[in-house]
Amino acid sequence: MDDLLGKLKVLDRDGNNYPIILIDGAHGLRHMVANPESRDVLKAFFDWIVCASKQEKLCHVIVSSHHGLFVRWLHEFSSGTNRINLRTVLMSDLNKERSIDFMRQYFRHKAGQKLPDFNLNSTCLVEPDYEALYQVLGGRIPSLKVFIQDYVSGISHH
Repeated sequence: MDDLLGKLKVLDRDGNNYPIILIDGAHGLRHMVANPESRDVLKAFFDWIVCASKQEKLCHVIVSSHHGLFVRWLHEFSSGTNRINLRTVLMSDLNKERSIDFMRQYFRHKAGQKLPDFNLNSTCLVEPDYEALYQVLGGRIPSLKVFIQDYVSGISHH
């Protein structure tokens, strides 16, 4: 870890641009807590993150996980003797209202790309049933995008 810290120190940064270290799938780290030796390694790892990002200001570190309980576990791990200075940002699915608004805007954007003279009021193009789509797809943006793209791809020029 000291070697990486040394390499970060010699990077030529342009103004306030800092490298970003992304640690994806971090929910796997929770398995290290069962072993006391691994717990110390994990604590040292998080201490290194704090040192590199906050104290030395050499980089940004993003620790991500698709596992919803990971944030809770991380807060539990960071309390008590494992004190870690952390800030969490939960990025999750859209609620129903935001999903429907997103689908409506994305549909109009994609339909406008396919049909340059697209106008909902002057075409027989039918918008999808956004309420029903939300019931099936939920608020996952990638799923919503794929459906809308496929729906718009099925539109034929008349």
